[in-house]
Amino acid sequence: MQNSEPAETQQSSSTYKAQTERIQISLMALCLIPFLIFSWNEPIFRFSFIALILYHISLLFIQYSFSIQDSRLIYSLYFIKWPIRTRELNHSDISQIKFRRENWAAKAALIKTHKGRSIRLYKFDGKDLYYRLEQYCSEYRVPLKKSKDYLFLEDVYEKDAD
Repeated sequence: MQNSEPAETQQSSSTYKAQTERIQISLMALCLIPFLIFSWNEPIFRFSFIALILYHISLLFIQYSFSIQDSRLIYSLYFIKWPIRTRELNHSDISQIKFRRENWAAKAALIKTHKGRSIRLYKFDGKDLYYRLEQYCSEYRVPLKKSKDYLFLEDVYEKDAD
């Protein structure tokens, strides 16, 4: 059985994953331990520091998932394997996608929506995520904006690929 759609309109779904910054969160939790030890006699401080340490430990198990499926962008937040929040966006829900540079050499994208919070895509696995987002913008006429730093990174990555 043959598929009747032309090859350029077929789009496979891609799923990209990311995790929280484990090293920074672990260090923040470890920095709180001396405060907990020195304030053990005060119950208010003791409970607040224990709560902060437990909060930081729970952040270690947060995972993110982002997928592009036809005209939908799906952003999911998981705690271990349980979904906490899933947000589906159609191209009509998006006001703009901004591409920018984070840190020294990392790409990031910010999906601004008409309603609700913006979605930040940073440190997701898969090298073609930002290219697929650009394709999505051109296909569905979503406005995009690239910062000067992002354009510089694109040039550097293109030179490295050659």
